[in-house]
Amino acid sequence: MLGPKTYKFKKTYKPLITGTSHSYLAYGNFGIQALEPGTISTSQIESVRRVLTKSSKKQGDIWIRVFPHFTVTKKPLQSRMGGGKGNVEGWIGKVETNQIIFEFSAPISLAVAKLAVKIASSKLPFKIKFLKKEQNDTKTNSS
Repeated sequence: MLGPKTYKFKKTYKPLITGTSHSYLAYGNFGIQALEPGTISTSQIESVRRVLTKSSKKQGDIWIRVFPHFTVTKKPLQSRMGGGKGNVEGWIGKVETNQIIFEFSAPISLAVAKLAVKIASSKLPFKIKFLKKEQNDTKTNSS
């Protein structure tokens, strides 16, 4: 699973989710854009990556434009109040409004790409939008 190799502090605070960033397709022909802010876990990133890989028949490229930098902690069940923060259980990444989460380019048709994004949308905890890069425009395009 994804996660930073080294980090300064073992347990982090919850991420503040505001603003917009990475709102254009930079690498691939197709993309997945978040329409609302939220967080994405390592298992959700991996499941969407698997869907995109399977739909492209392992011939295309996939770029993951979000990385899980923040820890998720959890205290044991039936533990009393106090005693500090719980142990690290996993990693999450913050997703801002209009941020591109995934980009992919593959020798597949537009209909297959839309179907793959529809399957991937069921694995994400927020609303998304399918993007397609136009040939004449280099910054932002959506369909």
